[in-house]
Amino acid sequence: MLDKYRIGGVEQISRPEVFRLPPFDKLGYLRGVAEIFGGMEKLKQAINMLEHGLYESPGVNP
Repeated sequence: MLDKYRIGGVEQISRPEVFRLPPFDKLGYLRGVAEIFGGMEKLKQAINMLEHGLYESPGVNP
């Protein structure tokens, strides 16, 4: 996911279309990745945490 962010920005990792691309296609696309994370809601939470973590300042606790 970080590679997708690096290439396309934060919008790229939060769009469902990204899961149609490698390497997610090998994991079962959106459905397969959601299963790996324990469901769609947990996948959304992980993406949200990733987005927020990328923009947090070092040494600042939320």
